Amino acid sequence: MKGRRVSDPLCEGLPSRIYIAAYPEPKTSYSIAKLISPNSRPQNSAGRIIKTVLLYRNLFELKRIEVSDFRVKTLISSKAEPFFEKLVIGCRLEPEEREVLKAYLKGDFRKAVGIYLQATLKSCGTYLAANLNAFEELLSLLVVMLYLAKLYVSSPRPAREFTLKLAAEVLPSYFGEGKGQGEQYVQPIEEITKNIYPALMEKLYRCLRPKMPRHHSALLTVLEKFEEFMTKIEKNPKLRKYLKESLLRSLES
Repeated sequence: MKGRRVSDPLCEGLPSRIYIAAYPEPKTSYSIAKLISPNSRPQNSAGRIIKTVLLYRNLFELKRIEVSDFRVKTLISSKAEPFFEKLVIGCRLEPEEREVLKAYLKGDFRKAVGIYLQATLKSCGTYLAANLNAFEELLSLLVVMLYLAKLYVSSPRPAREFTLKLAAEVLPSYFGEGKGQGEQYVQPIEEITKNIYPALMEKLYRCLRPKMPRHHSALLTVLEKFEEFMTKIEKNPKLRKYLKESLLRSLES
């Protein structure tokens, strides 16, 4: 694991991988080393991680905790501000909107990233060992969550319940897991609706969707087609009645 200066540490190299690993919650350099160098001894990589973090203090926060009279543990956490500042470029957000988004990125979004990271590492243990673009990875996750939350708040009952069921089905495939594992992804969707009001959800989605890299956009394309179908159904009373009955049957099954 050779350290080097990179042009954009949020998008490439070792600092980008550390940024994703330490975004959900504070971690020691040893635990981060196990994630980003699964085939190496963590103690061999932990020192390099600390040096990288010190080199890019604008991305990371260090906190020293006294474990005992003779031992101090250093925790590394990723600052949300660098991701936020790059995220909102060109979005033309009002000051209040910026604060709402920043608060979400510093709070509940971290939980969503934790679920994403755990699921992705479960399906691909070397996910953090390859060169990653932390900005694109986190951006893509945020856009998917915004879309599902937007769909959730705009859907009438029982379509809202069906939306959650849809999320439970499609998100595992996005994260590389099998069926029946999607319930854990529903809570982050509901949390967005408590943090970001609908008008801002829509505004952020319109702004951020074009920034999403193609290799992450396949799921959204499917969901957008589903939304188009739902819109057509809503305009047809007979089809709407049939859909309602079908949704009720699917929820009962």
